[in-house]
Amino acid sequence: MAVSIDSSTFPFASVSPIFTSLPASSGSLADTQSQQDGFTSKISSLGKLVGLFETLQDSITALTSTDSEFKDFSLSNFDDALSISVDSSATNGDYHIGIERLASNHILQSKTFSDKDAIVGTGSLYIKVGSADTEVIEINSSQNTLTRIKDAINNSSADLTAGLLEQGNGIGLILTSSNSGQDNKIAINMVDTDGNNYDLLGLSSLSFKDLITNLEQTKDGINALYSVDDAVQNTNSNSDSSIIDNVSLTLNDAGVSTSNTLTIEDANQDILIDKLNNFIGAYNDVNNELSSLTNSSGNLNDDVILKAIKTELNDTPGYTYNDTSLRDIGLKFDSNSNLASLDINTLNYNIDNELSTITEALNAFSTSIGTKVTSYTDTLLPARETEFQTDLTETKIEEVKNTKVQRAIYAYTKTSLLGLQSPIFR
Repeated sequence: MAVSIDSSTFPFASVSPIFTSLPASSGSLADTQSQQDGFTSKISSLGKLVGLFETLQDSITALTSTDSEFKDFSLSNFDDALSISVDSSATNGDYHIGIERLASNHILQSKTFSDKDAIVGTGSLYIKVGSADTEVIEINSSQNTLTRIKDAINNSSADLTAGLLEQGNGIGLILTSSNSGQDNKIAINMVDTDGNNYDLLGLSSLSFKDLITNLEQTKDGINALYSVDDAVQNTNSNSDSSIIDNVSLTLNDAGVSTSNTLTIEDANQDILIDKLNNFIGAYNDVNNELSSLTNSSGNLNDDVILKAIKTELNDTPGYTYNDTSLRDIGLKFDSNSNLASLDINTLNYNIDNELSTITEALNAFSTSIGTKVTSYTDTLLPARETEFQTDLTETKIEEVKNTKVQRAIYAYTKTSLLGLQSPIFR
């Protein structure tokens, strides 16, 4: 489309063909430059806002916690012999722990065979582990090799694992109970199709029950033996959560004397206070920036998306999470929907008496607001920035058009007033 030039202002416009070939322009050069400044400012504001939201997201992630974070424990002289997990309800104090021995799994090993495909025999295996029901495994002529007997045992419901162990003079079958302790020992009886259920020939070479011990016991299934203060424990497992309330113990090594001490005490409550203060600061920075951008003098005051984000963000802290509000926990709000401060007395009371309640509420709140903030930083705000980038590009194109128009008018007017013909019209 040609540019319309007022011939009363530019009397030569009506006689020059240049004005019929100039690109269309929608405004003055000053207008397009002003528009560019506006879009550049909006893009910069969105970039700053995204950065503030990312800081807020970090503080939200840090709010997620478990009760155990609010208990401290220390171990003296244990090295790696003991692992501890402490719940917030654990009773403070010193506990003297000694570890005499660890529980072990029952392990049996067969005689050696020439190779993994050597024939063992056929018949019926009766496998019993601890007090579990006896598992019957039929071994026919298609399953009578060392490897296939191993597979048949592993495919059964028996509570043990079969493997092959290579030795210098051949390979043997090795059986290991799935669980440790004397209550999980392995017993194997059978009916051997060769008619002898007790010798070392055929399937009976795998017998291990009562006086028939054709398998070698390489490790007995024994209980752990340890003590906490004056209480001696004899358990199938190396893990125990019953002897000290709300404390889980895992024994890793034996030979630890009772002079070793576990100390449990309350954690520093400043940990949660610092997390909440960081969140309050980050939340208020975002809220204040949104207010500044969308108020009557802000450069995004007509942006409905940012206004919707601000409304949703301000509403979120007011909801309840697992029937607990942020006000119940000890957070205060001001008239501008800012999180003003912490009520330390309320928060400390909740840590002492309602720790599980407030950690569950904060975890639920973190998930809710964190999901929303992710949608802002990953989707809504980048899309808005892309729109402004497109608008900025279009105004730059318009600026080029306006520049061409003004240069052409200037050149033609100058040469006409001098009584000269401009070279550009030749």
